[in-house]
Amino acid sequence: MTETRYEELKQMFGTSRRQLRYDLGLKLRDTRTNASGEGESGGLDTAETSTADFEQDLDLALIEMSSEALRRIDDAVARLSNGAYGWCAACGGEISQKRLEALPFAVRCRACEEAYEISAQRSRRAQSRAGSLCWIDTTSRD
Repeated sequence: MTETRYEELKQMFGTSRRQLRYDLGLKLRDTRTNASGEGESGGLDTAETSTADFEQDLDLALIEMSSEALRRIDDAVARLSNGAYGWCAACGGEISQKRLEALPFAVRCRACEEAYEISAQRSRRAQSRAGSLCWIDTTSRD
């Protein structure tokens, strides 16, 4: 990686990090403000309360997504600093420039990412099946 490219990436990640932190700070402040006003919702009907609950859940999901994006950017900056940026964590091969442009914090090449996602999906299905086996009806004994 050229020094110019290194500096471009470092600057891009820094800008993204600052923007995400700013947005996250605003979202956290808004969520706290809205949560502190919950005790005053005595005049809301069921539909309004449901809407408010949905909006709060959505805000929390957005906060989680922003936090995850920040973590990924921090990880990418660490990989950039130690020379591992742009190399697949699974196979050690080079991650394509096109992929890195689309997903600057990618840790795996496309082929390894697809294999990882298939494996994760199978694991979730197996856990789901195992969990559903625990729901055996024990109330009806003959």
